[in-house]
Amino acid sequence: MKRSHMILSAFLFNPQGDHRMSWRHPRGPGREVLDLEFFSNLMQAAERARMCAVFIADHVAIWDSVQSGVAHYANARLEPLTLMSALAAVTRHIGLIITTSTSYSEPYNVARMFASLDHISKGRASWNVVTSNYNEEARNFGRDGNIEHAFRYERATEFLDVVKALWDSPLCRTRRHIGPCSRRAVARRAMAS
Repeated sequence: MKRSHMILSAFLFNPQGDHRMSWRHPRGPGREVLDLEFFSNLMQAAERARMCAVFIADHVAIWDSVQSGVAHYANARLEPLTLMSALAAVTRHIGLIITTSTSYSEPYNVARMFASLDHISKGRASWNVVTSNYNEEARNFGRDGNIEHAFRYERATEFLDVVKALWDSPLCRTRRHIGPCSRRAVARRAMAS
């Protein structure tokens, strides 16, 4: 089957550039990565370029795995769901993909937040489902180490079932349907180990 077009999306994990040392470049962005205007400009440029989506990955910790203690990687980032909710207002068509962990979140809150974003964006929200695998993340939630691998995936399976049930409940049915992106995102479970 011949394709007539490409599907492109932008990946914004680290707004200062994905190379670990990019924050040190003289022309690299500084504090503006904590400003809505910086991201609005990126989103609007991606939408003008006809990108299908912008994906903001998340890691619920500060990188501290470098034994030397030297700041090798600037990790200043806005919380993605809050950021995408604001960016939904300055874009019209581009998809909004956000990472949220099933290990360090609760199903009701995730269902409600993504349903809200989906309504605000008129059906453009998508969820990149991850189980979180870094000890830095576990320590932020009062644990000495990460949750065991098999249990993380068992929890994720149940978590997704609960979220989907909540999306089908009156909690989320303020429109005739939940936006198609939310359901597609769940169908394409992209759980990272």
